[in-house]
Amino acid sequence: MGAEKEIIVALEFGTSAIRAIAGKKKADGSIQILGIEHERVTDAIQRGVIYNIDKTTQAITNVTQRLNESLGIRIQRAYVGVGGQSLHTAGNIVSRGLETKVKITPELVDNLMDNNRATQYTDSQILEVVPQEYMVGNRIVTDPVGIQSDQIEARFMNVVARNTLLENINKC
Repeated sequence: MGAEKEIIVALEFGTSAIRAIAGKKKADGSIQILGIEHERVTDAIQRGVIYNIDKTTQAITNVTQRLNESLGIRIQRAYVGVGGQSLHTAGNIVSRGLETKVKITPELVDNLMDNNRATQYTDSQILEVVPQEYMVGNRIVTDPVGIQSDQIEARFMNVVARNTLLENINKC
């Protein structure tokens, strides 16, 4: 059981195949590949969008069973690579006027990030947020912590996915 927790499994849904890779993190931080499996699929996924849940589920089952057998483990969870036409990026700006000139704290920056994550997109949700830059007063900086100002503006790049993509992945 302890060895299973050390194994990292990732799935990738391509247009022509489902791929699974298992590895283990080494002491130096690199990953030792333990096994790779793939299953050809047709008419199940196109450009990262799952169209046939049954075929996709069967392909996932097949690749994970083969990894289970070759590694002598039972895969309990896996990371899923998401891509294709169901993803896009959207820039967002969150501004905060402060009552007085104060030193920008990590908590304030985290609060701006939380406000950004609360942004609603029609039929989609934020998967990942990448802070781009901050405008503190009239200066653009990448790290605003410690700077004094009465105004801060955070610019984020949100990676957004259609809800149906995530729903179909979870069904599979």
